[in-house]
Amino acid sequence: DADAPLVSVVSGESASLAYRALGEVARRVPALFRGDTAVAKALLEALDTKDLGARMAAQEALAHLAAAFRDPDPVVRGQLEALLAHAGRAESSHLRLCAVHWAVRVLPPPNLPSVHLCLLAAGDAEAETARHAIAALAPPEAVRGAAAAT
Repeated sequence: DADAPLVSVVSGESASLAYRALGEVARRVPALFRGDTAVAKALLEALDTKDLGARMAAQEALAHLAAAFRDPDPVVRGQLEALLAHAGRAESSHLRLCAVHWAVRVLPPPNLPSVHLCLLAAGDAEAETARHAIAALAPPEAVRGAAAAT
């Protein structure tokens, strides 16, 4: 498919290399990806379908790509919220964990869809996913300190 992102059509060893290269580009020039969620979607899908090496490279690329989506416009925010909500309900524990990380990093609470995702993930069967979700739901240190002072 000529319209499919490159990350959707590579496989095997080339997938791992492509994800690493993509992550490096995202780290150096995040603005290249701003406003287009297709690459993020393809990398999230790779967490569910690829071998371990490719999955790790995709996860690293997603970590770098997150910077491109900080303070998104309303249309992109809606796309990200839908994408992360879908990923948060996936069977793959890797995908659910990454959804929580992205929700917290890109659309942090008090963003309601992120709070909803974290509330659901707080009961996740995977302890690491639940731990990250619970930590994201905890009030910031300044709020805890002010509450304790009253």
